[in-house]
Amino acid sequence: MRSLKLFASIATGAVIGAGLCVARAEAAPAPTLIAASVAPAAAPLAHTDTTPHRRGGSRASSSSERSPSRERSPSRERSSSGERSSSHERSSSRERSSSRERSSSGERSTTRSKSASREGSSTRERASSRERTASREGSSSRERSSSGERSTTRSKSASREGSSTRERASSRERTASREGSSSRERSSSGERSSTRGKSASREGSSTRERASGESSSARSRSASRERATTRERTSGRSSTQERAAPRASLASRASASLRMRDDEEHESTAAAVLRTSRAVLSATRMEGGAQGLRVQRALLRLGSRVETSDRDALRMAFRAYFNYKAAHPEHVRKPYLYFVDYGLDSETPRGYVFDMSELRIVEGPFQVAHGRGSAGRGGVPTRFSNRHGSSATSLGLFLAQETYSFSGHANGRLYNSIGLRLRGVSGRFNADARDRGVVVHGAPYVTADGAGRSQGCPAVSPSRARTLIPRIREGGMVFLYSPHDRKWKMEDPWANRGRG
Repeated sequence: MRSLKLFASIATGAVIGAGLCVARAEAAPAPTLIAASVAPAAAPLAHTDTTPHRRGGSRASSSSERSPSRERSPSRERSSSGERSSSHERSSSRERSSSRERSSSGERSTTRSKSASREGSSTRERASSRERTASREGSSSRERSSSGERSTTRSKSASREGSSTRERASSRERTASREGSSSRERSSSGERSSTRGKSASREGSSTRERASGESSSARSRSASRERATTRERTSGRSSTQERAAPRASLASRASASLRMRDDEEHESTAAAVLRTSRAVLSATRMEGGAQGLRVQRALLRLGSRVETSDRDALRMAFRAYFNYKAAHPEHVRKPYLYFVDYGLDSETPRGYVFDMSELRIVEGPFQVAHGRGSAGRGGVPTRFSNRHGSSATSLGLFLAQETYSFSGHANGRLYNSIGLRLRGVSGRFNADARDRGVVVHGAPYVTADGAGRSQGCPAVSPSRARTLIPRIREGGMVFLYSPHDRKWKMEDPWANRGRG
C-alpha cells in the first residue's frame, strides 16, 4: 500500500509540472513577436530623421534623392511585410508545434496518471484479494485443524469404545467360560451326588433293617424304663409337695410385704402432692391485684413440677420478678428467670431456668454452688452477706448484665470460663454484688454429683454455663432464695411488694 501511495504522488507531481511548462511556453513568444513587428517599422523612420536639412539648390537634390528613396521604401515595406508574414507564419507554426507538443505531453501525463491510478487500483484489488484469500485460507486451515481435532477425539473415543467393547467381550467370554466350567462341575457333582444317593439309599435300606431289629429291642427297654420312672415320679411328687409348702408361704409373705411398701410409697407421693398443692393454694390466697394474678398463674403451672425447700420459695421469686418487670420494663428485656433454692443441700440439684412468658421450665434441675462464707450444716448454706471479703452468697433479685472472659483457681490450677456480671436490685441485701465480683460462671468443682464452694457466686458446671449464660445475659433476671435468712424474707423490696 505504501508503494502505491508513493507512485500516485509521483504521477500527480508530473502532471502539475507539465502544466507549468505549458503555461511558460505560451507566455514566452509574445515579446519576440512584438519586437519583430516594431523593428522594421522603426528603421525608415530612423533613416529619415538622421538625414540633415540643406538650403537652396540642395532642396531639389534632396527631393530628387527623396523620390528614389520613396520608391525604394514601398519595396522595403513589402519585403519587411513579407518578412513579418513569414516570421508570423514561423511563430504560428512554432506555436502550433509547441501547443501540439504540450497537448501530446498533457495527454501523455494524463495517460500516465490514468495508467498509474489504474495500476494502483489494480494493486489494491490484488492486495485485497490476497488478504481475502489469506483469511479464507486461515479460516479453512482453522476448520481443518478443528475437524482434525474432532476426528482425533472421535478416533480416540472410538478406540476407547472399541477397547471397552473388547474388554466387555473378553469379560463375557471369561464369565461364559466360568459358567461353562461351573455347569460342568455341577453336572459332575450331580452325577457324584446321584451316585452317592444311590449308595446312601442302599445303605439306608440296610440301616433301616438293622434299626427295625434294634428298635424292637429298644422299645422293650424304654417300656421298662418308663415304668421305673413313673414309680419314681409318684414317690417324688409327694416329697416335692411337702417341700413346696413352706416355700409358698414365704412367697406369699414376700408379695404381701411388697404390696405394703407400694401402698406406703403411693401414700407418701400423694401426701407430697397434697402438701405442694396446699402450699400453692395458700400462696395464691395471699396474692392480690394484677401482679397477684400473674403470680397465681405461674404457681399453678410450675409449682407442682419444681422441688423446693419451702412453700415461699417460688412465690417470692415470681412476685419479685413480676414486680420489678412492671416497675422497670426497659431493664427486663428477656423473659428468663434463673432461680436457685439454697434451702436444699449442695448435693441436690437446686437450679432452674424458667420462661416466664410461656410459664415453662427451660433448664433444670441442675447443681449450683454457694459461697464458702455461707457454710452451714449438711451442705446447706445458712449465712448470707453483702459485705466485701465475706465470700458469702447474697440473696434477692439480680439483673443479668454483660458477659466477659472469667478466670479462676480450683485445686491450685487456673481455669477459664464465660462469666456473667450481676447487678443486685434488692437494696442492702445485694446492692454491692457487682463490686464484690459476684457473677455467674462455669467451674470445674461443680459436677453432676454435687457442687463445691465458690467465693459467693452461683457457679454452675462449665457445660451448663455455655448454655445458661448466653440465654439470660443482658436482660434476664436471677433470684437466689433461702428460708434461713428471716430478715431478708421479711424486708426484700421486690419479693414483699403487694404482699397480702
